[in-house]
Amino acid sequence: MSLLRDIMDENQSVVNDVLGHASILINATTEEETPVMVVINRKVELYQDGMFGGIVATGTFDRANSDPKLGDTLKDLETGIDYLLEAVKDETPAKLVFIIGER
Repeated sequence: MSLLRDIMDENQSVVNDVLGHASILINATTEEETPVMVVINRKVELYQDGMFGGIVATGTFDRANSDPKLGDTLKDLETGIDYLLEAVKDETPAKLVFIIGER
């Protein structure tokens, strides 16, 4: 059963990686709302040679379609969860990955 759950989780992750989540990005300064598609991932990350683990949620934004900033709010329309953009985890010319926390 555990193997089946792992396969299903992996398949859902692939779908989300391709399509993303329909969301609203709310600018912290102007409160302007922008519709965006964001890839939201949750996973366990190990730190300090595997001695500490934590659940990390990230949101990957396409820079061509949005201009997210630290402190902005992301409303996931599929789950109803609001996230705060807390830190930049990774960035390239095409994408920006934030560590996000539930509000």
